[in-house]
Amino acid sequence: MAQTKSIEVMDGSRIKALVNDTRAFASYVDAKFCTLDKSKNGRLSREELMPIALAVGNALGLPPQGSSPNADHIYDEVLSEFLQGQKESITKEEFTPILRDMLLGVADGLERDPVMLRTLNGEALERYVKSTQFETDAVQLFSEMAGDNDAVNGDCIKGAIQKMSVEQGMPPASDGKILKGIVEPSLQSVGTNGSRRYTQDEFMKALRQSLNAIASWMREKPVTVAHTEKCFDGSAIATLLKDEPVLQQILNDTWKSLGPFKSDDGMLLKSNIRIGLDLLGPYAGLPPVGAVDEMDRVIEESIKLVVLPHDGFLDKDAFSKCTLEILGGIMLQLQGKPIKVSSNVPAATDQSSDDCLRL
Repeated sequence: MAQTKSIEVMDGSRIKALVNDTRAFASYVDAKFCTLDKSKNGRLSREELMPIALAVGNALGLPPQGSSPNADHIYDEVLSEFLQGQKESITKEEFTPILRDMLLGVADGLERDPVMLRTLNGEALERYVKSTQFETDAVQLFSEMAGDNDAVNGDCIKGAIQKMSVEQGMPPASDGKILKGIVEPSLQSVGTNGSRRYTQDEFMKALRQSLNAIASWMREKPVTVAHTEKCFDGSAIATLLKDEPVLQQILNDTWKSLGPFKSDDGMLLKSNIRIGLDLLGPYAGLPPVGAVDEMDRVIEESIKLVVLPHDGFLDKDAFSKCTLEILGGIMLQLQGKPIKVSSNVPAATDQSSDDCLRL
């Protein structure tokens, strides 16, 4: 089996280099559009654009589509951005500037918060299983699960595996695809019985066998895990609010981008102010809606504190005023109580920082 780099950092530099090279980017767009245009009609439908949404999600360290409702919402947001809310398909001329802006947005996000890709091929897990630390951890896990009893059910072996970390060489078994595709088949291969009772020694032996089976599986099919860390402390909002020219430009651009969500007279329904916040979120250091539950709550609380027009509609000035008040409220909450988030999620095994742009 070919050796793979165990750790790789995605910081957006390769994406920016491509986008800023006019000739290379034009060639890239031509090739990508041709590849995506399966129907060969000169337009890209929602279905044909899906590979882009998946690549963007992978670059941001999101779990695979279908494994998380919150992540799926972000994939839908990416597609809506390409289709401008309502269109059924787009031409290459429409596709190019949206792709450019989206890639630069992804690159900016990765520059602020790099994603570390770690490829697990079973070697680290095998070393852990052979170590004395494994025995210590196994005894502790057994004690936690057994309580006052002298044995545990076989299902506890799966539970113990789900508590293993990437640092021990184990991909996140809480992920449905890892659980169904690797953990459960490995348990079956070594004869783990969910209804059987296991003493401490039997538990340790079965857990060791199960982890070795998982390690063998990963030797054949390595698993790439995307690790991200982020502290939301309001500093990005503070920086943005202090830069008046940039702030006004972002507010203007956001207002223009909300075109598909405005009424015929150019007014924005107040319930859509959340969409506006999502659009300018990257500039304020805010995650996409649905990505971080704690941040969603902070944002919703800040929105509730702002007095919106009684008629339910916002013009450009009202939108800017309300948005600034909301950002100020979010900043104060985060300065008082920062939110720290870290995650390990399986990434597509056929993509890395070099080829996340292959779509």
